Amino acid sequence: VTVTNGNCDPVEDQITIEVFDAADALTEPIEVTGCQGDNVTLALPDNVNGGPSAEFTWTPQSGGTSLTGTSIDINITQNEVYIISVTNNCAVDEFFGQAIVTSIPIPTVNIVAEPEPSADGYGEGEMIGLTVESPIAGATYTWSSTLGGNFSVNPSTSTVYTVPDGEFDQINVEVDLMGCTNTDFINFSIVDAMVTLPNIFTPGGSDNRVFRLRTVGLVEVTNLQIYDRWGNKVYDNDNVEQEWDGNINGEAAPSEVYIYTVTYQIPGQDPVTESRDLTLIR
Repeated sequence: VTVTNGNCDPVEDQITIEVFDAADALTEPIEVTGCQGDNVTLALPDNVNGGPSAEFTWTPQSGGTSLTGTSIDINITQNEVYIISVTNNCAVDEFFGQAIVTSIPIPTVNIVAEPEPSADGYGEGEMIGLTVESPIAGATYTWSSTLGGNFSVNPSTSTVYTVPDGEFDQINVEVDLMGCTNTDFINFSIVDAMVTLPNIFTPGGSDNRVFRLRTVGLVEVTNLQIYDRWGNKVYDNDNVEQEWDGNINGEAAPSEVYIYTVTYQIPGQDPVTESRDLTLIR
C-alpha cells in the first residue's frame, strides 16, 4: 500500500498473505470388516489434505470416547460408524468423512453324533452320522480327524465318518463365516472289530431273548445255521437280522444242546466260518 500526501514523499507498507488449500472431505467412506473381537486399524488415505495444521477426530456414532490421529486402533465389538472431523487453522470440528465398521459374529458350532459313543468308544469300521447343530447359512463346515479317516461328504453340515483302525481318534469340524472361524470336536477310543460267539440261550427270559452274535465295530454276518443234536436243521438264515427266537416251526424248541455254524467278515479280512455248541435253557 502506498500513501501520497501532497508534496510529502510517498509512504509504503506491505503484508504477505499465505493461502492454504481447504480441507478435502472424503468422497467415499472408509470401510472395514472384521470378526467380533478383532483388533483393527482405521486409517485415512495416504496424502489426505486436511488443511493447515490439521488434527482429525474420530467419534463413534453410538457414543463413547473420541480418538484423534490420521489412524486409530480399535477392537471390533459391534457394527459402528465413526464420524471424522477436522480442526485446522481455518476451521474447527469441520465434518471430514465417515468410517464404517462391520462386525461379523464368531459363529457357534456343535457336533451331534449318531450313535453316541459307548463307554468303550466306537468300533473299528463303524459308521458315525455327524451333524452340525443349527448350521448358519453361508458358513462353510470342514471336517477332519486325527487319524485321517474317511468322511462321506466334506465340507458339509452333515456327513458320515467311517472309524479307521487305531486306538484313539478326534473328529474336528471348523466353521468359517466370511473368514471368522470357530471349531468343535469329539474324542473317542476305538475298539477293534470283533465277534463274540455265545454258548447259552434263554428264550423268553429277561436276557438273551433271541440268539444272535455279539459284534463290535463293522462286522457282517453272512450265514447262520443251527442244528439239533441229531443233525436236523432248525434255523437257516431265516431273517436279515441273523437271529433265532428259539422256536422250531412256530413251536418252542426244547431245552438241549444245539450246534450252530456262522460265517462273518470283518472289513479288510477274509471271511471266517466257525461252529459252536449252544445250550438252550428254558
